[in-house]
Amino acid sequence: MTSKNAPIGDRTALLYMPGDEISRQIKNAHHEWLVALDTIQDPIFMHDASYKVTRSNRAYADLAGMSVKEVIGKPYYEIFPKGSGPLPLCRKLVQEGGEGEEEVRLENGKIYLSRAAAITDGEGRYLYSLHIMYDITERKQMEQAVRDGEERLRLAFSAAHQAWFDLNVQTGMASISPEYATMMGYDPETFDANLKHWQESLHPDEQGAVMNAFSRCVENGGPVSIEFRRRTRAGDWIWLSTVAKVVEWDGQKKPLRMIGIMTDITDRKKAELALSNSEARFRSMFESLAEGVLLYSRGGVIQLSNPAAERILGISKDQLMGSSQAAPGWVVRHEDKMPFAADELPATRTLQSGAALTNIVIGLEKPSGELQWLNVNSEPLFEAGTKDVAAAIVSFEDITQRKHSEERLLKLNHALETIGECNRTLVFAEDEQQLLRDMCSVIVETGGYHAAWV
Repeated sequence: MTSKNAPIGDRTALLYMPGDEISRQIKNAHHEWLVALDTIQDPIFMHDASYKVTRSNRAYADLAGMSVKEVIGKPYYEIFPKGSGPLPLCRKLVQEGGEGEEEVRLENGKIYLSRAAAITDGEGRYLYSLHIMYDITERKQMEQAVRDGEERLRLAFSAAHQAWFDLNVQTGMASISPEYATMMGYDPETFDANLKHWQESLHPDEQGAVMNAFSRCVENGGPVSIEFRRRTRAGDWIWLSTVAKVVEWDGQKKPLRMIGIMTDITDRKKAELALSNSEARFRSMFESLAEGVLLYSRGGVIQLSNPAAERILGISKDQLMGSSQAAPGWVVRHEDKMPFAADELPATRTLQSGAALTNIVIGLEKPSGELQWLNVNSEPLFEAGTKDVAAAIVSFEDITQRKHSEERLLKLNHALETIGECNRTLVFAEDEQQLLRDMCSVIVETGGYHAAWV
């Protein structure tokens, strides 16, 4: 709302602001939002209280096997994800509001994490639910693979399915368990285990490190542990974890016998590689997000940022790291232009309370006086297995243009309201003097002008 002390000339300009420009900007913003929605690869959809789709992005429509227009108005559980009825979380959100997430397993084996929130009006009445679904099939398979690998390792130890060796350090000949030969793809009855064959079958990338570890074990007795690859009879490479120790010396105090246990850790290494690849993909997604993202430590210091955060704020990564504010030296303001107190900032509130915050609008006033508006969300990260807040993830988008459009629209609506009151005064006026007085009154009281006269 504009001030009554604003110059009359500025006020008069509001009465003649073209409405088509405002409409055009709103349409453009709406179009840009839809385009941005369609660029998101994760399926996103909204449904009303009867669970009928009211809007979706292209990724959701593709999974449903339809066009975006075709999915509108259909119960989502009839198209994607298909089921006998709404998901339990959906029913809860429609009835109680709030937000939550649940796993959705499809008949084709795919697993999705559905994150949903109930959107309400200003009076808390349910409007619709927003769902974002993430394909976590690969992650679940990886987690299962890791669990399987650990279970296999446990069973191997409990059932003595490792392999052992007893090496004569001076002759290079070794006694082995049958599992040793089987692990390497040989017949236990005919396999000739010796130090020369072992050294020749080491992977070139680890051969130097393994021989150094062997030398250390011989020199100081060990135990020494190392992981390395060995070539099997078929020519494949398997990963082994070996622990060795010298247990006997000859009369000259020279090492005589070295015993050890080796475990096939190929599956574990594959899982680690898969996990590393997954983390690399996550990092790539994090770096490519259009929204700015900052990670605050428990002490309120920024520890991580993505390129979008640096671009939106116009601040380098070096300036952000170690700072307690996303914009050091800037004034953070509420929508009413009042400054935020230090303990009111989204990251601080989340770190102190452990609560997630969404759609917090803040204004960043730069030293130049320019005001940049951001829509901010803040999520807590907890210590594993506890409710202790370890960090806060803050994401934000620049809504400066949208705020300016909203302000222009409010001014236009106010001007139109003033014109409407003037028209009504003109219709009901009984004489010219009364008309002039009433017109002046409307201009001051409704229009917000400081004074009006004829």
